[in-house]
Amino acid sequence: MEVRVVRWTKFELTNMLSPDFNFNETVKFDPELIKSVRTLLDLKNIQIVGQCHYDSSLELLHINLNIQGTMVVPCARSLEPVDYPFSSDAEIDYCFNNENSNEDIIVVKGNEIDTTPLVWELIYLDIPMRVVKEGASLPKKGEGWEVKDSDDEEEQKIDPRLASLKNYFKQ
Repeated sequence: MEVRVVRWTKFELTNMLSPDFNFNETVKFDPELIKSVRTLLDLKNIQIVGQCHYDSSLELLHINLNIQGTMVVPCARSLEPVDYPFSSDAEIDYCFNNENSNEDIIVVKGNEIDTTPLVWELIYLDIPMRVVKEGASLPKKGEGWEVKDSDDEEEQKIDPRLASLKNYFKQ
C-alpha cells in the first residue's frame, strides 16, 4: 500500500485561481515502510501544513511546510515503546522545467509533484538517536542471566596469590 502525502499535477497548478494557496493534510504511512526503519516503531497523528506559491512563467512551485506528529521509538534502556513528539520545517522548490540546473530545486519528472519522498526524508531525519522513557530501568535478571552488583561477595574476595599486590602502589 503506497501512501501519497501531498501531490499536485501541472494542470491543477496552472488552473488555480491564485498562485498562492495553503494545504493542511493528515497522513498515515504504510506500516511496511515504517517497519523498514529499525529505530522507528510507529508514526501517529502526522499533520502536514504548508503554504505554496506557483510561478507559472518559471513552472516553479515553492513550498513552506511544517510536519508535526508523534513517532513511537524504543527506549534505549528497556526497549519499551516511547511516544516522541516532533516538528520539522522545510522550504523546497519543485520545477517542471528541465533546464533549471540549481541544486536546491527538485526537477519534476512527468507532470506531477509528489511530496511523499520529501516528507518521509524529513521524518526520517528527525528520528532521535536515543530516547529514555521516564522511569525506565533495566531488569535485574532474566531467563539464564542475572546482573551482579559490584558489592557482591564474589567481587570482594581476593585471590590469596595476588593479595600482596594491593599494597604495591601504597607508599
